[in-house]
Amino acid sequence: MVTFLALEAANTYFAKAAIVGGIVPNLIAFALFLGAIGYFLLTGPLFGQGKKDG
Repeated sequence: MVTFLALEAANTYFAKAAIVGGIVPNLIAFALFLGAIGYFLLTGPLFGQGKKDG
């Protein structure tokens, strides 16, 4: 019974570590990626901000 509780505690700890070490950095990277796309869309030639020849 004690071994089972120890394994459950370790499993919960590693699950939290996987969330913090896996999901959170991916969400941050995805947000930065979307922000970069938005930045280039808003500052690029698609909306008339870029250089025009002629």
